[in-house]
Amino acid sequence: DDLSAAPLRRQRYLFDVSTLSDAEELVGAELRLLRRAPGGRAPPAAAPHVQLFPCLSPRPLLSRTLDVRAAPAAAWEVFDVRQGLRGRSKQLCLELRAWAGAPSPPLSPSLRHGKRHGKKARLRCSKKPLHVNFKELGWDDWIIAPLEYEAYHCEGVCDFPLRSHLEPTNHAIIQTLMNSMAPGSTPPSCCVPTKLTPISILYIDAGNNVVYKQYEDMVVESCGCR
Repeated sequence: DDLSAAPLRRQRYLFDVSTLSDAEELVGAELRLLRRAPGGRAPPAAAPHVQLFPCLSPRPLLSRTLDVRAAPAAAWEVFDVRQGLRGRSKQLCLELRAWAGAPSPPLSPSLRHGKRHGKKARLRCSKKPLHVNFKELGWDDWIIAPLEYEAYHCEGVCDFPLRSHLEPTNHAIIQTLMNSMAPGSTPPSCCVPTKLTPISILYIDAGNNVVYKQYEDMVVESCGCR
């Protein structure tokens, strides 16, 4: 890979707005960073350039060149990140990347060194079909009806940022963020059922009686990250 495209420094920040109720509206969000004075050091030959990315996204949210010569004293750098919080009701993860000078444009996927072709995109956590046939299970000797039904199951990855419709717990949010920063240290959160509903079954019990009973937690209604 072209080393000139690599940033000199990376930092991650997490905006947690999960405490906002549905009746409240986010009107503004800023990321403020204190840029220290250079002290006795000479200013850099190339003006530092910073970019803010949503975590795990290739597209920058903001891009800025810092004029350190015009402001030799310590100063605040303010980034308006409200746009990045739109559509994310729980949290926003931002990654700050800094370069000495403007960053080189990234290589296209077809030109990157070591890029594998034909790799399937990982699907996010969602509900998938699962057809259950009691006859195939050998249970038709005691189950009268239904002989088959749709149970569904949960499948997919829980990567950062977690979508609000997945209803992640605060623990799942933190665990997923830790996994995105250091995959080897923490496993990702799991895609599991968050709501299950019952079905009614007509069957023959041990006493040879016909029984109609409702069995709980038989059908997956929704999936989420836990």
